[in-house]
Amino acid sequence: MDINLKIRLAYDHLQAGNIEQSIKICESIIANEPLNPYILEFLGIIYHKKGDLQSAIKYIKKAAEIKPDSIETLINLGTLLEQHGKYHEALECYNKVLQINPESIIAKNKSGLIFLKTGQFSEAVSVFEKLSEIHPTYENFFNLGISYYKNNDIDNSLASFRKVIKLKPDFLDAYINIESILREKGLPGEAEYYHNLATKIKDSLNTLNTLYNSKCDVYRDLSDKWIKCMSSFPIIYSDEDEILKVRENYINLLQDLSNTILNSSTDEIKILYDYIGKYKPFYLPYQGLNDKELQKIYGNAVHKIVLSRYPFLENNSFYGFNIKKDKIRIGIVSGFFYYHSVWKIPIKGWIENLDKTKFTLYGYHTNLKKDNETNYARKCFNQFVEDILDFELLFKKIIDDCIDILIYPEIGMDSLSLKLAAVRLAPVQCASWGHPETSGLPTIDYYLSGELIEPPDADNHYSETLIRLPNLSVFYNPPEFQKINMTRESFGLRKNSIIYHCCQALYKFLPQYDNIFPQIAREVRDCQFVFSSFPFIPDALEKFRLRIYKAFQKYKLNAEKFVVFLPQLNPSQYHALNHLADIFLDCIGWSGCNSVLEALSCNLPVITMPGNLMRSREGTAILKLIDLKTTIANSIEEYINLAIKLGNDSDLRGKISDEIANKFNIICNDKSCIKALEEFFIESAKHIGRKSL
Repeated sequence: MDINLKIRLAYDHLQAGNIEQSIKICESIIANEPLNPYILEFLGIIYHKKGDLQSAIKYIKKAAEIKPDSIETLINLGTLLEQHGKYHEALECYNKVLQINPESIIAKNKSGLIFLKTGQFSEAVSVFEKLSEIHPTYENFFNLGISYYKNNDIDNSLASFRKVIKLKPDFLDAYINIESILREKGLPGEAEYYHNLATKIKDSLNTLNTLYNSKCDVYRDLSDKWIKCMSSFPIIYSDEDEILKVRENYINLLQDLSNTILNSSTDEIKILYDYIGKYKPFYLPYQGLNDKELQKIYGNAVHKIVLSRYPFLENNSFYGFNIKKDKIRIGIVSGFFYYHSVWKIPIKGWIENLDKTKFTLYGYHTNLKKDNETNYARKCFNQFVEDILDFELLFKKIIDDCIDILIYPEIGMDSLSLKLAAVRLAPVQCASWGHPETSGLPTIDYYLSGELIEPPDADNHYSETLIRLPNLSVFYNPPEFQKINMTRESFGLRKNSIIYHCCQALYKFLPQYDNIFPQIAREVRDCQFVFSSFPFIPDALEKFRLRIYKAFQKYKLNAEKFVVFLPQLNPSQYHALNHLADIFLDCIGWSGCNSVLEALSCNLPVITMPGNLMRSREGTAILKLIDLKTTIANSIEEYINLAIKLGNDSDLRGKISDEIANKFNIICNDKSCIKALEEFFIESAKHIGRKSL
């Protein structure tokens, strides 16, 4: 039969749904013409229709090798590689297209989208800025808005989404994103305006038939409720009353959302899968209250949503738990295997010191961001998995690795980690305090914390079983900083003032404690309180600034004389500030850990006050560990008096600094937690039928 007739016949079979017959015909052609790029590419397309992605890539890759200047083939290959999660290879295809045709809109667009997927946000901004100039469509401005947002340029992101709705007034996602950004900027009123506009657009959408319309209403109702619930927190609160009102509103929204999910079908709740992590209650724990019951509602919802997409993950019979393994396998899943607070505590100290003769360590990096610490992490693990950002590919890899104990050092910040934690991928699964909040997930068995950090009633704060490891629960290795020559004047500070270091995230500072600053200032007189700015959310910074200024006005003091906002500091600048400050004021309600440790490493006196929850007790735990209790306050009044006393007594500050210098090594040489962690692993492994060596 003539080759053209065979091709036509193969095409007809494909159109009729006879995929296997179409494949047989193409393979018979290739047997005679193995270097025919058109048949190879066609066969790849057929395999893609079949759902065999690997075979599709194999044949189209061969076609691209034979005709390397074919833009269409390179685009097809890049698209398939993207679907397979091989973003770097896909990007190479699009770069080849741009070498052939530098003006290719498709290749530029696809490259920009890959940059977004892989966390290369500045590159994505560059691509979509140029595309928007050349081709100012609403799609390009929308992608530009997302790129700006991911690159922490909130204002330009907002401007881009507003351009989208000018070009396409009924583009729903743009309204949703504007609403989300406005809520993030602490502008709930403006956000509600765009929410209402979005609702009107949803209601006016044309539908094909009544059944479809009915389904759309359910889908829209679910997504709308999820976004509204998770976006209901301002970043900065005006006063304590606002905290209570926002919390009450969140409780009502969450309960309504939960009821809607419970009463929806599996197919209906699948739509929420893509919202997990994108919209989350990140700011809930910053209210300073016990969130256990709320997190359980949220955690159960997340669990159900992920299972709606992957129902087979509910059945753990496929795990290779009974495979004979020489050592207990420990997996750590995190998006922060780079210079980040979660890497510094708890990950780094654990993986450095665990006994590699007893445990095989697997690291799963859910973020493409890398630095020198990532390189170091690779050396600490027996196997380090990276560059896989596809949920399905990654959970299959974890299952194939037959992990005995899977640890999520934080649950609540990284979206992919959250989705993975929401299902059972190992017989024992643990969370820890990289994000100091109970996960609420029914799939997390244990919460690894420290006995010095937790209050006596801490078991009531977690949906997980609380494991109190000795002391802080972590092995601390102080980071090294590049030394830079900076003076107080470099930071815009007065040379002879008493400097109170308050540089933690502004949303940690609750309004009910604002009055401590003017009360200290009134007695110390020549002093300055140094805060960090919000570099990307000026509205939140302004809201906080007005709140602090109002507190000073109450005491008839001019805040401008006492309050300084510094721009975002790099690690070396922050370290230099620790050396230049006189006193570190720990946040009340959300204590610092890395920040307190780094202050102490510079012999800087730290004033702290423990609260009722673990996240308010880290500074206290650290000072107790080195038996330096003189700067631990037991009340607001005592906190203020300590700050005044140290501010007015340079000899006392010097004495405390000397004491810190003599005792700081106690923190750095504490391996008691490592031994206890290993014992926990061995005991947990026994319960799942594994024997320790």
